[in-house]
Amino acid sequence: MAIFAVLPYWSGSAPKLAEAVTRTYPGKFYKVSDQIWLVADAGGAKDVSDRLGVTSKEPEKIDSVLVIEAATYYGRSSPAVWSWIKENWEATASG
Repeated sequence: MAIFAVLPYWSGSAPKLAEAVTRTYPGKFYKVSDQIWLVADAGGAKDVSDRLGVTSKEPEKIDSVLVIEAATYYGRSSPAVWSWIKENWEATASG
């Protein structure tokens, strides 16, 4: 599966976005901070945006959100985030 960073462009979008991420991606998201989530999805960035309600009116429109697909990753963070990325990146769409 692909990994996407989901970030509100405007902090006022964060509460609705947090609710949409947890509702839409149960077990398939990682909360990096109060305004940064990683989600795993077999589709593309537009699919994630539509599912979250950013670019569709269902379930509820959320304004000012960036959805960015990760091509690679590197850096310094907790072991938990690296494990989550590795596990979900390597997962197939069929589980």
